[in-house]
Amino acid sequence: MERLKSLGLTEYQARVYIAMLDYDSTSANQIPAISRVPRTKIYGIMRELHEKGLVNIIPERPLKYRAVPLEKFLRSRVNEIRQSATELEESIPDLASEFEIKSKTPQVRGNFEVIFSRRNNADKIKDMIGRAEKCVTIMGSEHSAEWVVRVLLGAVKDRSEENVEFIFGFPATENNKTHMERLEEYSSVRHITHPESIMTVVIDDSEGVLIHRIPDDGNSYKGDDIGMWTDDDGIVKAMMALIKDPLDWSIDFKSHNAFGPITKGMIRWINGIGLSPEAVLPHLGKAVGDTMARKVKVKELEKVISHMDKYWKREHIGSLEIMAKRPLKLKVDTSMDCHSNMEISDSLCTFIKTVVESMLRGTTGDNWKITGTDCPSPEEGDYCVFLLKKEKE
Repeated sequence: MERLKSLGLTEYQARVYIAMLDYDSTSANQIPAISRVPRTKIYGIMRELHEKGLVNIIPERPLKYRAVPLEKFLRSRVNEIRQSATELEESIPDLASEFEIKSKTPQVRGNFEVIFSRRNNADKIKDMIGRAEKCVTIMGSEHSAEWVVRVLLGAVKDRSEENVEFIFGFPATENNKTHMERLEEYSSVRHITHPESIMTVVIDDSEGVLIHRIPDDGNSYKGDDIGMWTDDDGIVKAMMALIKDPLDWSIDFKSHNAFGPITKGMIRWINGIGLSPEAVLPHLGKAVGDTMARKVKVKELEKVISHMDKYWKREHIGSLEIMAKRPLKLKVDTSMDCHSNMEISDSLCTFIKTVVESMLRGTTGDNWKITGTDCPSPEEGDYCVFLLKKEKE
C-alpha cells in the first residue's frame, strides 16, 4: 500500500488498484467490499486511475474496468519524470512482481478500450506503432500533422527503418507544410479533405483507434481527447472502409491546389518548344478525363456529375453543376483564371472541354459531345456553360 502511495496514488486509489489485481476485468460494484472504499467514491476513483494510466475502461454494460500492469505504468512515468528515471527503473522489477495480475483469462473476442486525455491516447498510439509489422495508416485534420511530428516522429523514423510502411493523410495547408515535409522523409504523405477533429489510426488491418481531439490543435500532451481502441476484426475493417475513400481520392500533398498553375505552365512550355497547344491538349485532356472516369463507380449521369463535383471541390479543381437536362447544360467552374491571359484562354478551354467529354464518356458509356459553349465576361465569373449532346457511335 505504502509503495503505491509513494508513486502518487491516494490511499483509496491504491486500495482499489490492489483489489483489481485479482480480476481480469471487473465492474465497479465488485470493488467496494474488497477495497473498503465507499461505494459513492468508486466511479470517481476509477476515472482518476484511468487518467493516471493504471486502469483501462471497457465499454460494456455495465462498464468494466481492467488493471494495467504496473510495469507499463512505471515506464510511462520514467519518460515524464526525467529526474527520477534511475530510481524508478531500478524499482520496476520488484514492484511488477509484487503487484502482478493473478488472473489472465484468455480473450475469445475483440477487445475494446475507452481512452481519456491526449497523453493516454499518445501512449496508446506509440504502443500500436511498436507492434506494427507491415503498415501504419494515420488520417486526421490539418493540425494532426503538427501533432504527429511533435509526438510520433521518433517512433515513425525508428519503425520505418525496420521496413514498416507509414501512410499519412492530412489536408495540406501553408500552416502544416513544413510538418508534412518532415513526415515525407519517412512515409507516404497524402493531401485529403478531412476538416473534422477525428484522427483514425489503423495498424496492419488488425487494430485501430478513433480519437476525438479536444481541442484540435498541435499541443503535444495537453488536451481532453477521447479515444476508442479495438482489435475486433469487424470494427477494424469498418475503420479501414472509412479511410479508404479519402485516401483513394488523395493526391501528393505538394501537388494540391496546383491544377491551374500547372496547366498554364504546361501550355507555355508547349508553345516554347514550337508545338501547337490546340493539337496537343485534346490528347492530354482525354487522358486526364479517362483517369478521372476510372475513379467513379456509378454510371447514371446525375450521380456521375454529383460524384465528380464533390471530388473537384475537395481537391480545389473547381465545380460541376447541371443547369438543364434537355438539352444537357453543364456549368464548369475551374480554379484557373482563364481571363487573366487571353493568349492561353482558348487553349485552356480546349483542355477543359476534352476533360469533360472523356470523363462523361468513360463513366456513362455514352458518346457525349460538347456542341456549344457560353463563357461569361470576366466581371460575371470564371466559368463556362457547355451544351452537350449524346451522339451515336
